[in-house]
Amino acid sequence: MNKYDKETYKQDFPKHGDFNWKTVKLKTPEKPYYDGHRIIGVVLHDGNFMTSGVLFLENQYEVINEEPFNINK
Repeated sequence: MNKYDKETYKQDFPKHGDFNWKTVKLKTPEKPYYDGHRIIGVVLHDGNFMTSGVLFLENQYEVINEEPFNINK
């Protein structure tokens, strides 16, 4: 998958505070393992998306839920 530098994304994973959680649908037809999966992760400051240490570029996902942990939705 795509490479990332921990220092570049340090601001997106603060020790205190909230992350920018979203539920997304992955759009990666060249990588069938990921394509079409719906998963929760963090949308980063540069528009990319990260889940479980895997970085997806901004054109490789579509946000389908802006507030995945809001149980009232």
